[in-house]
Amino acid sequence: MKLRKYLFSIFVAGLVLLLTACGAGSKKQSKGMKIVTSFYPIYAMVKEVSGDLNDVRMIQSSTGIHSFEPSANDVNMYQWILANGYSPIIIATKLDKIKRSQLQKNIKIIRQKLECEPGTVIIPFSAETKQGRDEIWKLIDELVEYTEPEKTKKV
Repeated sequence: MKLRKYLFSIFVAGLVLLLTACGAGSKKQSKGMKIVTSFYPIYAMVKEVSGDLNDVRMIQSSTGIHSFEPSANDVNMYQWILANGYSPIIIATKLDKIKRSQLQKNIKIIRQKLECEPGTVIIPFSAETKQGRDEIWKLIDELVEYTEPEKTKKV
């Protein structure tokens, strides 16, 4: 009887070890680039084009380019993005809400307040006027290395 309990205990312990070992190291390796957006249309566009090639996530942003200065929450979000290994591309929305002459000044304020790393891309965008849309599509095409298919010649 003691032998049965002993063997049963060893069997259960072995089974537990086996089952816990099966889950070890099964973390999904992220492939491609890590892309974070804070504007849903951009998220949807990038996710559609990128598919499963890249890790695309969306976070909430409280302000756009029209507020002149990023909030403390925006600064914390930007620092979190950097700390987690992402290379941010900033889509500064509400371009239509500021004067054209104020654009560069506002981009400079965003860069300074966020303490952007050199080379950080900031693309001003307006959903109303569609300004910046082509630049965003061009960037997405570059990120996923899109090439247009060759047209076949009719004979």
